[in-house]
Amino acid sequence: MKEKLRYVLGDAMTRRLVLLSVLIGIFQITAIILTHKTIPPEVPLFYSLRWGQSQLVNSFFLFLLPGISLIMLLLNLVISFIFFDKEKRDYFLVRTMIVFSFIIFVVSSFGLWKIISLFL
Repeated sequence: MKEKLRYVLGDAMTRRLVLLSVLIGIFQITAIILTHKTIPPEVPLFYSLRWGQSQLVNSFFLFLLPGISLIMLLLNLVISFIFFDKEKRDYFLVRTMIVFSFIIFVVSSFGLWKIISLFL
């Protein structure tokens, strides 16, 4: 497992995107903690639901955004480990999965910023 991790993260692009995704996740968690006292106890999170009370959740649920993003990153890394062939060193699948995870982090950061900026 360690050997596959070394090969998968041996690609510079993959390593940078994983690091950047983790840093974005840390930024999200820090932003939630720093603004927790300024935001109300209920915040809108589920924008796809009807307008009103159904969109509101406890502000603690904002931790879902970085949490789900991190789970997706870890899941994509595990899938990459399973399907990575170290003899061929074909990084296409690995890069695709990591780019997808990075996009999830960016979109969730944008959503978190939109929610927090409502109350600043």
